[in-house]
Amino acid sequence: MWRVMHGALLAAMTAVPFAFVAAQEPSTDDIRKLDEEVQGVKTEALDLAADLRLLEQQLLYPPQTRLTVSLTLGPNTTVQPGSIEIRVDGALAAEHVYSAREQDALRKGGVQTLYTGNVT
Repeated sequence: MWRVMHGALLAAMTAVPFAFVAAQEPSTDDIRKLDEEVQGVKTEALDLAADLRLLEQQLLYPPQTRLTVSLTLGPNTTVQPGSIEIRVDGALAAEHVYSAREQDALRKGGVQTLYTGNVT
């Protein structure tokens, strides 16, 4: 008799958590609402990151003293840069060695920012 009661009690104890989980299973509407909320939070986080990046650029490189050097090549350009050095006030500020793929990208209209900094 004890074994039968023990078995019935054990079966009841294991069935209760499964019934509780099944009763609280989220509906499709709940999942859709949660997904929309997550997408909204992601969008807000990306917007905040962009604003912070802009603020950082404005603080580090004020517009009055900012120097930005970019490079692009036209489609009819015969120049093929192997490497480039940027010097500001005689000091090396940036350098880059180009691969064939990067040269092609520049000829197709790509723009590469080589240096952003402050000058006096």
